Amino acid sequence: INERPFNNFDLEILLTLAEQAVIAVINAQLYEEAITDGLTGLYHHKYFQIRIKEELSRAKRYLYPVSVIMLDIDFFKKINDKFGHAAGDLALVHFANILKIERRVDDILARVGGEEFALILPGTNLKDAMQIADDLCRRLEKSPFEIDDESHTMTASFGVASLSSKDSCLSDVIVRADRALYRSKRAGRNRVDLESS
Repeated sequence: INERPFNNFDLEILLTLAEQAVIAVINAQLYEEAITDGLTGLYHHKYFQIRIKEELSRAKRYLYPVSVIMLDIDFFKKINDKFGHAAGDLALVHFANILKIERRVDDILARVGGEEFALILPGTNLKDAMQIADDLCRRLEKSPFEIDDESHTMTASFGVASLSSKDSCLSDVIVRADRALYRSKRAGRNRVDLESS
């Protein structure tokens, strides 16, 4: 072992390495902030659009399944109107936390609108995606959140679609999941609907 003491040159090298490490950490933090929603910590809509294109393109190229779940909190406006926007923010965070707990490692989760969220499920067929959506729907219903020391039940409507060989463009699967979501809302909410190709 070399027991030579550090000299000024050694110190300069260590300081340079430390500065580079700090810059790398700051850049990583800035990148994370740039692609995530500030309230929920989920990916935001723009990043979702980038990832969905990548995942759908990869699925078409390598012929593996990919599904999309679109979900919307039921009667969210009533929470804001009755309890205020701060309570609405708490409800959104609660909802996002449930999604994070239930998410699988490869799933891509985003807040794509005010109270609208989306999940990209790589390697997941329609049947399995329906099961995931149904599990989320039940879990949410059984996970009340607190406003002013009162428990409130929150539900959501879900629309599910999988990439199909009939899709003429990659956005077709999102359009179909969205149609299924709105059918779910029209059919009474707190439910899962699918849109097959």
